[in-house]
Amino acid sequence: MKKNDKPIRVLNVMSDLSADGGIEAIVLGILRSYDRERFHHDVCCITTVEGAAAEEARALGAEVHFCRKSPNMSGFASRFREILASRQYDVVHSHVNSWSGAMMRGAAEAGVPVRVAHIHSAAPKLAGRNIGWNPAAKLAASYVDAVGLSWISRYAGRIIGISEAALDLHWPSWRNEPGRFVTWAGGVDTERFKPRAGERSGRARAPRLIFVGAFSPDKNQRELLDVLAGVRRRFPGAVLNLVGTGARLDDIRRRASLQGLADAVALPGVRTDVPELLANADIFVSASKREGLPQAVLEAQSAALPVVASDIGAHREAVAPELRSFLYPLGRPAEAAERIGRLLESDALFAESGAAARRFILAGFGQKALLARLQDWHEDWFARA
Repeated sequence: MKKNDKPIRVLNVMSDLSADGGIEAIVLGILRSYDRERFHHDVCCITTVEGAAAEEARALGAEVHFCRKSPNMSGFASRFREILASRQYDVVHSHVNSWSGAMMRGAAEAGVPVRVAHIHSAAPKLAGRNIGWNPAAKLAASYVDAVGLSWISRYAGRIIGISEAALDLHWPSWRNEPGRFVTWAGGVDTERFKPRAGERSGRARAPRLIFVGAFSPDKNQRELLDVLAGVRRRFPGAVLNLVGTGARLDDIRRRASLQGLADAVALPGVRTDVPELLANADIFVSASKREGLPQAVLEAQSAALPVVASDIGAHREAVAPELRSFLYPLGRPAEAAERIGRLLESDALFAESGAAARRFILAGFGQKALLARLQDWHEDWFARA
């Protein structure tokens, strides 16, 4: 319940307000739909990059703060505490993995009653997943992980995992503290991500494959180029749309050219019309090495796309049971191409797979129900604080 009949003030901490990431989709979903009589939500970004969705966040009534991250975790926590000192926040909900340790410490020192650390990745190294081979950067990232995770354990009142796998990796005994640890998937706005009108045909002469995500080693777009090459041996008109941006974008552009795929690979960058892009695609593909719970895979299934993806734990949690036979062994793009070919050659299998994907999302990942649960948690945790 509200205290003193005032809305509960929540500060959501994230890297930036890009438009193409799973965390960004979750926070924007919250901003679009939260109960404004019960809550007020603001955002704090830990980079100096606003991102494409910052304007929308402000239009929805959120104040956007900036607190640039630093390997000096104590200084980082102090700067965050200064932001909190200028506002009366009741809840700090941090979505920045091990960097959340600094946010939890700063919030505790500022007297914020409800402190929530939200782990979105099942990677063993949270802060240093995509930094390359720089030894100094790797050492700094290891320090951030060690200190950040210890501070989360010490200062966070509640810890949310995007999946059981994410919690298992860092807190193996989390099930022994059911009041403190919970799992929660951000869910999908099933009205925004919906099937296109009319039926798709698996026998399309130019099948359209799509992947949405940051260009990083974990997302493994290199393997998707090999998958596309295999598909084009049977379906020469096949094309691949790789939506997003990131450090590996130029590498993928160069490799596509070297493999003779430049005309078959679209690299449109960050897009705000992802629902339309999915609705106009035929199959979602992913070769990810690690995921927390891939938001893009959930959104694709909401749009009734069959999914062919690497066989990792997060994909097994995220795809409909009827689609799990289309998971392929990571590192074997020819097997992914075979599964895509199987879908494309059978209109019945193609249609059944898309329908099963949509049913799976409607049954368990609808955003409205999941966001309502999160709001209830925030309210309950604040009432107990």
